[in-house]
Amino acid sequence: MSVLPQLETELLAAHRRLRARGRLALIVRPRAGNLVVAAAALAAIAVATFVLTTVRHRPTHPPSPRPSVGSSLPPVSSGPVLPVNPTRRQVKEENYLREAFVAVANRDRGCEMVSTSGNRPGSVSQGSPSQSLLSLLAVLRRPARSTDKLPVRITYHPYRRDPNGSLPALKGIYVRYIRRARWRFGAGYYLIPAADANPVRPLPERCYAEQQAALKHELPHIPSNLRAGTLALEPRYLSELKLNAAQREGVCLAALNHTGNGDGCGGGFTVSAIEEGHTLASGGPTGVGVVYGVVPDGVATVTLVYHGRRSQTVRAIDNVFILKNPGQRLPQNGFPNKMIWRSAQGTVIKTIAES
Repeated sequence: MSVLPQLETELLAAHRRLRARGRLALIVRPRAGNLVVAAAALAAIAVATFVLTTVRHRPTHPPSPRPSVGSSLPPVSSGPVLPVNPTRRQVKEENYLREAFVAVANRDRGCEMVSTSGNRPGSVSQGSPSQSLLSLLAVLRRPARSTDKLPVRITYHPYRRDPNGSLPALKGIYVRYIRRARWRFGAGYYLIPAADANPVRPLPERCYAEQQAALKHELPHIPSNLRAGTLALEPRYLSELKLNAAQREGVCLAALNHTGNGDGCGGGFTVSAIEEGHTLASGGPTGVGVVYGVVPDGVATVTLVYHGRRSQTVRAIDNVFILKNPGQRLPQNGFPNKMIWRSAQGTVIKTIAES
């Protein structure tokens, strides 16, 4: 995938989600050179998009018991993650947790939460996706066709042909199950399932202890009325960091032209993300603006509703819908206020409200 089209796509998506819920500080330190800066920015945006897309679907957990301000810091746990709909107070408390994490990453480069998609090749598997993923997407269950093969990626200056250049940097790509769902506006829309579609690099265990120490050091500088709540959210913040870097099966949706360039995918969508309708992307893989996404079996049409009750309805074919957005003229870069899924009979299956 080329850097600039992908950067545009991920930036549009991540900007909207980050504006709605700035949940996790991502540290990327670009080095000299425009290409490296673009690649670093792409990595950060890819992580932000994937992390924030997965975080927003989790069920709300009850808050952990709040320790007294003078108590010791709670241990790292694998329990509840941060609230999906935090209160204003919790947003402030989460900010202090992120600031502590930034301080850790500034001191220890190994604790930077970054994407590995820009510096490692994808790996392939001859295995099969899980039954839960196969049962969700009929396009993965159909026999393979010659058109399902990813295009050879061609780059210029210097000219190069890379047979595997279109493979995303995911682990355990089920190459026998790659399917081209659609061809629209000069691009093929490929569903690429992988055993681990998470582009976030796992953090070393020491980083969690360093996070706790950093928060303890900053505690006297936190307003007294927010200290107890910040401490109470600490184990949930650490659990979320671990969860965001955990292996997860998923499928990514790449929009590629004949040269293997266009809008790639920094990470994949999990089964729950697809079921809940959080797979929307906006970009221009061939210079034509589009809004597109993945839907489960049974969804025949998707209606995207914008401000002023303006709406656009498109068909879902082979689990993929595509809405043309010339010149990115649709409000909010094409991201709607809500989406409505309907069956072939016109029955509403699901309404997804976008924040």
